[in-house]
Amino acid sequence: MKGKKFRPFISVGSGYFSADYESDVFRQLDHQSALLSTNAGLEWASPFQLKINLALGYNFISGNGETGPGTLYPTFAQLNLFYPLK
Repeated sequence: MKGKKFRPFISVGSGYFSADYESDVFRQLDHQSALLSTNAGLEWASPFQLKINLALGYNFISGNGETGPGTLYPTFAQLNLFYPLK
């Protein structure tokens, strides 16, 4: 795929979600969760080492406010900028 302007990609990720609702009123709400997601999108490599990718993803672990954090949605979009620090 070398020389192509746009390259498709698929990735799987995991991590940890934590929300700070700040007010004590929301203390009883779930605010932490494990993350497991997949996403797919396109990456563009610019002529000056900057890589930009745009993706749509799906969280396999999400919440609705009663079970899991209500601020952790199942679908998401992301934009990433990568530049090597050498």
